Amino acid sequence: MLTITDSTRFLKRGETVNTQLDSKSRATIKDVALLADVTAQTVSRVMRNQGYVSEETRARVYEAARQLNYIPSYAAKALRSGMSKSIAIVFDSLKNFYFSIMIDYLRKSIVARGFSIQLLFSGESVITEDVYRKAVSHGAVGVISFLEGEAGIGVAVKNCRVPLMIFGRSTDDPGVDYISTDDIQGGALAAKRLIEAGCTTFQYVVEGSGMTCAIERRTGFENRLAEDGFTMEVIDMEESGASWHSRLRIDDKKCGIFCFNDVIAFEVMKLMNDIPEGEGARLIGYDNLESDLSLPLSLTSIGLDKARHADFAIEKIIERIENRVPRIAEHQSVQLFEGDTAK
Repeated sequence: MLTITDSTRFLKRGETVNTQLDSKSRATIKDVALLADVTAQTVSRVMRNQGYVSEETRARVYEAARQLNYIPSYAAKALRSGMSKSIAIVFDSLKNFYFSIMIDYLRKSIVARGFSIQLLFSGESVITEDVYRKAVSHGAVGVISFLEGEAGIGVAVKNCRVPLMIFGRSTDDPGVDYISTDDIQGGALAAKRLIEAGCTTFQYVVEGSGMTCAIERRTGFENRLAEDGFTMEVIDMEESGASWHSRLRIDDKKCGIFCFNDVIAFEVMKLMNDIPEGEGARLIGYDNLESDLSLPLSLTSIGLDKARHADFAIEKIIERIENRVPRIAEHQSVQLFEGDTAK
């Protein structure tokens, strides 16, 4: 392993390399070449994985790049081709209607402000440092993620000086920004409406209960129920597997079911198709997808103005890109949109 102490053996007499770059500087390919005692062309071949380079030299280049926090950048190429600065959006599934809708709103706001957009797919349930660095290496000046950041990613954000904003979820990482809906408020609104509908038993249906947004929606729902002396049952689809629907009390009109999102609520509605109107459980979703999709449904749901929500996020991340504001950590207020399923 190449260390700071022994790395100087690769330098030519009288040459030095600064492994602690100042806050306005980024390591260049020449810095990496100097520390690894190779040519800039060799570093380029290693980073592009082209041409023959010995494993020993390749390892030395990677270690030098790691020490200098070097990220290969395609930004110069983008500028030469006339492309504008880009904001990257990271997601893990376009089957989630909410992601698809919000990405479109974010895209419109990004383009309207003179930026271009990168879309990056993550094969994991979090945004990893590798995915974040990939966005930066392709010229992103800001990164928006629908996924929570992996532990410690704020350190990479600090080193790279490209803001990362978690969109739709919160985070305790001081190096990462976030803008989310007020999920605790949303859960409380759902509980209040179901109590008003005459429900006396309650279920919370979620897929992946460990997400911050899932925890906060549950917290708001549970706390508001407790104010009136009620408790609830949690049904985690991931933990229950295919049998999760057998636990639903869909034929009990005194049962109030709050779903983590509208997609789950649609599944529950499908299961309720054979129940006479007014005889089944009361149901509330989250995201208010009906406001953006033409659906033959009338689902009561929690949500907000998605276009305004997306525009606010882009406005704020550009302020962060331009170093005009400190860390952003904000929950935006939501409301209940009345449908036919919670009457």
